[in-house]
Amino acid sequence: MRILDRTHDDRSESFSILSILKISDYIKLINEVYEVNGGIEGQRSKLKTTSAIRIRNRMASDFVNGAVLPSVVIGIVFTKEKYDNILKTPDEIFFRDLFELEKSRVSIIDGMQRTTVFLENQVALQEREIRVEFWVTYQTAALTYRMLVLNTGQVPWNLRRQIEVVYSSIVSEIKTKFNSQNPELETQIEMYKLGEGKRTRPGEFQVNDIVELYIAFGLRKSKVDTETVLADEFSRLDMIESVSNNYYLEAFIQVFSCLCKFDLAIGKYSIPFSSERFKIGRNLFDSQPACVGFFTAAGIKIFGRPGTHVRSVEQQQKTVQIIQNRCDKAIEIINQITNGDEFLQFGLLNEIIALSSRTKRIGDFEREFFTDAFSLFFSDEEFESMEPFWRAF
Repeated sequence: MRILDRTHDDRSESFSILSILKISDYIKLINEVYEVNGGIEGQRSKLKTTSAIRIRNRMASDFVNGAVLPSVVIGIVFTKEKYDNILKTPDEIFFRDLFELEKSRVSIIDGMQRTTVFLENQVALQEREIRVEFWVTYQTAALTYRMLVLNTGQVPWNLRRQIEVVYSSIVSEIKTKFNSQNPELETQIEMYKLGEGKRTRPGEFQVNDIVELYIAFGLRKSKVDTETVLADEFSRLDMIESVSNNYYLEAFIQVFSCLCKFDLAIGKYSIPFSSERFKIGRNLFDSQPACVGFFTAAGIKIFGRPGTHVRSVEQQQKTVQIIQNRCDKAIEIINQITNGDEFLQFGLLNEIIALSSRTKRIGDFEREFFTDAFSLFFSDEEFESMEPFWRAF
């Protein structure tokens, strides 16, 4: 294993490190990650269509016969200390650190099909050398930014998949920073992966849902359709603009902290208020449309609507403080009352949603509804309950 070049990317605050690895060493590094589709939710795994198999067989044949394949690209999230010392770190120490890294900090950004070829021919070609490019950063937003820029204009990838290229690192960084900023909440907040469980109490969130909130926060749009291609040029540019902001992830975590505290506060009301969908306090943020609406409204208030002038970090920080103050006020009211429905007004919420959604797609309607509700919630209007916000749509 050896490094050919180390180049610093000033714009995204990351390093591009071009290296040579034996196939056996490469497989040792990425084997676990490959088994979970490259450490990427939504990443294309080993393609099984007839045409894909024919193309991969051709690639394998060429490779076995001596062809040089393009570099595979691996995303790496180091600690700040290791990142700062990359230029003076000897090759052997750099690779030692790589192999000791938690797998949640490693992802196959580009090269799943080439990796399949390497795996299928590893016995015969384990000493064969391949080129591997590592994109190394200490902050996930920088890697996300780099991925968005590199993939702009490439049709096969939708926006959600591009974000999920590094979703495990994003969630890992969110967890670390959230816990350091809110040590009193560490034992009350849980993030679980798809299939690992279902939300049964306040403070529980599915990782995939957090990724959707991350996207909605950056796009400042409530309709984050995960089934269709979202990567139109305007959406890409909006997201690139957001994640290129060094304050973006910090703002997201602070807003997420607000939602968590609000969720825990209303979650204490566990006696049903009604027999409809929203029955108990926890049910509000059981609803992903409500969570998306919360983050979309917050994103618009902090960064402005897409296409507007870029706000300064100081303006963004002041706005985050406004959002925090509004949530703190709501929690203060909640803590002073005994009848939760006096504040939450779930009876009214259920009635409005039932009446207004009859002629509309329920998912789209609810996202718009909650975006409008929380947009007013984050304003300077005085309030004693959630009624004026539910009636904002």
